Amino acid sequence: MGGSAQMATTLAALSSTYGTTKIYYYLGAQGSSEHEGGKGGAATIVAAADLSSTPATLANVLLIAGGGGGGGEAGSNHDGYSGGNGGAAVSQVGVMSTVTGKDGNGGDNGGGGTGGGGGTGGAAGRNGFKAGGAGNNGLGGQGGPVHVSSGPSVATGWLNVGTVPTGIATNGEGGEGEWSGETGAGQEGGGGGGGYGGGGGAACSNASAGGEAAIYYPAGGGGGGGSYAAASAVSLSLSVTAGGDGAVQIIVYPGPATSGQ
Repeated sequence: MGGSAQMATTLAALSSTYGTTKIYYYLGAQGSSEHEGGKGGAATIVAAADLSSTPATLANVLLIAGGGGGGGEAGSNHDGYSGGNGGAAVSQVGVMSTVTGKDGNGGDNGGGGTGGGGGTGGAAGRNGFKAGGAGNNGLGGQGGPVHVSSGPSVATGWLNVGTVPTGIATNGEGGEGEWSGETGAGQEGGGGGGGYGGGGGAACSNASAGGEAAIYYPAGGGGGGGSYAAASAVSLSLSVTAGGDGAVQIIVYPGPATSGQ
């Protein structure tokens, strides 16, 4: 499941801190399941700059809700393991918040990826036939792909932009969920969620020997992406429940903060 990010501010604070009161948003798509392992979800981002032409930095990004990790492929006798949730960040007055995504679930024969956080990508899942891919560092990001016969699948992007913003590129992208067609390989791991540090991709699981009677062990899920919320300017009790797509909440007061806000 996608994560969440929340802050509260004023128009004056936005203008003094970021030099503008205009905001841009990028709606992260959920990971998809057209492949055996689930792709990771993309992060949802709110920024004070157009990230199609400006690099994403902590000086212009307000919120990042990390994407959830994709689930692993089912085995012969067991469902695939679930991916980790994106982080849930809520900032306080003058204090930003960064929260690491949850680790993907997994087992001894197919490990889940580690959640990303603090701008650092999560470690790849191991304990299987072949380790997954580590999540990318940075602010982003696309949801992690899964491995197909020709290499990585297409990564998960954004619902309201047609191409990957050049200011994000592969920063914060979730790691690749691994698969292998080699003898002894099992099922496909899930991709990591994108975010403020992408979640790690899960490993390709093992398979027992035995030809047609082989047992294919379930694969692990990808780690969730990290979430980020810039420092708030207003003291306010914030509460939002993240759905499958994740959630961001920015409350902007038209005037300066006053007592009781």
